[in-house]
Amino acid sequence: MEEHELEMNVIKTNMEALRSKERRSRVVLRQRRARTRNAILAVSVILIAGGLIVEYQRRQRIAREIALGREVERKKTAEKIVALKQKKETLSRKLADAEGVARFEERRYNTLEKEMGDWGSEIEDIEVKWLIDQGYLETCKV
Repeated sequence: MEEHELEMNVIKTNMEALRSKERRSRVVLRQRRARTRNAILAVSVILIAGGLIVEYQRRQRIAREIALGREVERKKTAEKIVALKQKKETLSRKLADAEGVARFEERRYNTLEKEMGDWGSEIEDIEVKWLIDQGYLETCKV
């Protein structure tokens, strides 16, 4: 019986040792799970923060590119405006020159027409005088 009690004590001790070992294993397993969760949480936070930083930088870069594009477009537009103003001035000068030439030609034409009209009347007067003189000379010869 003593042997039986001894065996029972050994089994009891072994059972308590197994229970104690199982409790320690569960505690270690819970700690490992907690560390894993914390590590996953930390990595997730780092990844999200990194993603937010990358997104913020991307948006900033896009904003800079848009601003740069607008500035380039504004400069091109300003250059085009200057070129068009210069072309307008050149064309205005050419138009003024053409109008001046047209006015000059018109005055010249009117002057020549008037002079030709005057000359025409002078020629008629001279022809009339010539005919009169011719008639007078013919009467004198006869």
